[in-house]
Amino acid sequence: MKNKKIMILGGALVILILVVLGVVLVIKKNNSNPATTSNTTYKPEFLNTAEKQALGLPDVAQVQAVERGANGELMVYKIIRSTSDIVTNPDKLGPISPRQK
Repeated sequence: MKNKKIMILGGALVILILVVLGVVLVIKKNNSNPATTSNTTYKPEFLNTAEKQALGLPDVAQVQAVERGANGELMVYKIIRSTSDIVTNPDKLGPISPRQK
């Protein structure tokens, strides 16, 4: 009876280890998918004076256009206070508002 319990627990442990290993391999495979990585070079674009005025921003402000719509309208912008604020990869830009997930 005791040997039977040990065999059942051992088998359950082996199955659990195999399931965890399978999940880890699937996650690792999904993270290394080359289709999701972008090899294109992103060139930062900054707003001109007319665009800044339309948004009510000072003319002297340095403002980067992070994303534009299909017909060129501004979708996302970022005010640049130092060179380290410049977005060099918009795909890695996280949510700006805490409400966004």
